Amino acid sequence: MTLAGNPPPDHATAIAQRRLLVLDDDPAILKTIRMMARKLGLDVLTCTKAAELETALASFAPDFILIDLMMPHLDGIDVVRAIGPRPDCSLFVMSGTDARTFEASREALAACAAPIAGFLNKPFGTAELARVLSASAAGLHPQPACLKKHPHNTILSPAQFEKVVRSGGIEPFFQPIFHSNGRTLKGFEALARIQGGQTCYFAPEYLGQLVADENLSAIVTDTIIQRSLQFMAELPGKDRLSISINLFGTHAIADGFREKLVAQCMRAGIATDQVILELSEAAVFNLDEEKLRKITQLRLAGFGLSIDDFGTGHSSLGRLASLPFSELKIDKAFCLALPHSQSAAAVIEACLGLAARLNMKVTAEGVEDEEVAALLVSMGCDHLQGHLFGKAMSGDTLLRWLNGSSPRAAA
Repeated sequence: MTLAGNPPPDHATAIAQRRLLVLDDDPAILKTIRMMARKLGLDVLTCTKAAELETALASFAPDFILIDLMMPHLDGIDVVRAIGPRPDCSLFVMSGTDARTFEASREALAACAAPIAGFLNKPFGTAELARVLSASAAGLHPQPACLKKHPHNTILSPAQFEKVVRSGGIEPFFQPIFHSNGRTLKGFEALARIQGGQTCYFAPEYLGQLVADENLSAIVTDTIIQRSLQFMAELPGKDRLSISINLFGTHAIADGFREKLVAQCMRAGIATDQVILELSEAAVFNLDEEKLRKITQLRLAGFGLSIDDFGTGHSSLGRLASLPFSELKIDKAFCLALPHSQSAAAVIEACLGLAARLNMKVTAEGVEDEEVAALLVSMGCDHLQGHLFGKAMSGDTLLRWLNGSSPRAAA
């Protein structure tokens, strides 16, 4: 630990006169943190035992609590669980453990009732301590996005879901995908949404869990394909854009699916090589010989084939080399974790290297900020998709977006 680094004035101002409670079993580290805290204008109290916390919380009334993960007898995760949620203060953890253990601890802490406002890797300096604490004071908790839960607006019963599907309540929303080189628009992914009123939409991963019935999955897939191709047919500059469509269930290998899709593309004036069909990694690696033949025939008809959420399943590298897929889509969890996770970086690098050797393109999902985008570009990723470039939009909203609400859309 070091005192080096002067915090920006705005960071120091945001936390001056606040109270910091620190738990660490190492007296030398506590001494250094006390010096940092006083330099920042903080009132600080330190504890070397978890048993001292209860009294300190009551008597000191801290604004910030900083807990070391590696404590004897009762580790930091147990301490956080014991403290529970505290609306009157922000909770932080620190550790000098190895990177993979620290990342696993982040995941374990994400399941705790007490939200974690920030993480500090030992050794850290005064400036880093000020940055993390001030972000919390400003209401900008720097918790990694990959640990945030995605709440669903509503839970549908299977019967309710079937009613929505059969009544035509499924519609595509379109999320932009950009070329990493030059940031020009490549196309869109059509994401299935359930419209439940004027403003209520459901997450696509939840939708995928609901589509277990093959008849329902066929309706969902047909609806998304039909409406997506209709939208593309009316889109200015459609000839240079692609559309990626998720396939639910085994609909892609149903008899007549390929012939029907080719005919739909012809009617819409869309070339088959503009259409990319996405299958989950689990579905891809469960293909038997007949299913593989039909998938291969889709590729021979010109359609792109993409393995979605790659890296989350149990892929066989030998099996992958024998499949006719043209694209890998890196799961968003790895991209969200990329800035702070060596493991995520290693997985992404492995995916990119594998794809390059198999002559496959790579699209990274979950790109939410410029830091992640820059890292992916430097690693050689082909295409970028995520909220940095645009959220999933209805067709009408997307047309307005294309007509000027985003400078990148006109690139």
